[in-house]
This record gives sequence, structure tokens and C-alpha cells, in this order.
Amino acid sequence: MFKHVARLGVSINMHPTAPLNMHGLDQRPLIPGMAFLLDTSMATVRLIMSGLFEEAPSLQLIVPHTGGFVPYIRGRVERLIDAWTPPAGWPSLSQPAHNFFGKIYVDTVAHSPEALTYCYQQYGAEKLLYGTDHPFAHFDVYNEMVDNLACSEAERELINQGNAKRLLRL
Repeated sequence: MFKHVARLGVSINMHPTAPLNMHGLDQRPLIPGMAFLLDTSMATVRLIMSGLFEEAPSLQLIVPHTGGFVPYIRGRVERLIDAWTPPAGWPSLSQPAHNFFGKIYVDTVAHSPEALTYCYQQYGAEKLLYGTDHPFAHFDVYNEMVDNLACSEAERELINQGNAKRLLRL
């Protein structure tokens, strides 16, 4: 399906759900607060490890919730993937994992200015989109975080609408 989406030249927003292993995630704040991020992160890393971005280099994958935990674990996981000897059925990547992590797009649903700043530093304005399914509450808080992000007005324009217009062909 991902390869077909890439051939069509359209983007895909990979929204999470609760992970299959819900052990310890038995209270409501833990599910959207952590489980969605875990699901997003696991799916993103496994897609990179699967070689998908080599097979479909034009894939435009949007990873919501600022990419889950990916921006924060990226360096560690990149090094582990690069040193990994894949088992039978898994491809060996021909490029450093860093190149593939840099291909994803993330949104601004950070819930803190510091987290949004870190994602901006990791991905740049060209890979950051204003909330892809959020904010559905507390609009003023999320708007303020983007408005106060230490970036140029041209970059803020990309984040607020330019990237979405380009990816969604609007």
C-alpha cells in the first residue's frame, strides 16, 4: 500500500492507534499520552528498517504527534540500525538510517514549546506541519507555540500552511 501511495505522488498521514501490547497502559491518560506515541514510533522505525524508503524513495509519510518518540530516540536507533545485521527476510539498507529518518514529516502536536523547538531543530521547517489532526481543543495554546517558535516568518508560513499545500496539492 505504501509503495502504491508513493507511485501516486500523494502523502499519507500515519495516525496511531493503541498498540497491541497494552500491558501497563490501563489508564486513560496513558493511552493518548504514551501508547499512541509508542505505536507511532514503532511503526515508523519498522518501516525504515523494512527498506520501504529505499523501495519507495518518493514516499511522503506524515508522522503525527511530532513523530511520536522518534525525534528523541532517532540518534540512538539510527546507530543501532546501522550496526544491525538483518535476519533472513529483512533487507540490508544501502544508506545510513539517518537518511531515511530525515525523510519523514512531523506535525506540531508537541504539547510543549520545548518539544516543538526540538522537533524543529531535528527536522527543519520544511518537514514540519501545523497539527495534522489536532488541535481539536486548546487552539490558543497550540497557535501560541507555533507563533513563538524561534524561526523566520517564511518558515512559520511553511509550517502553518505551505508544507500542507505542497504535500496535499492544495
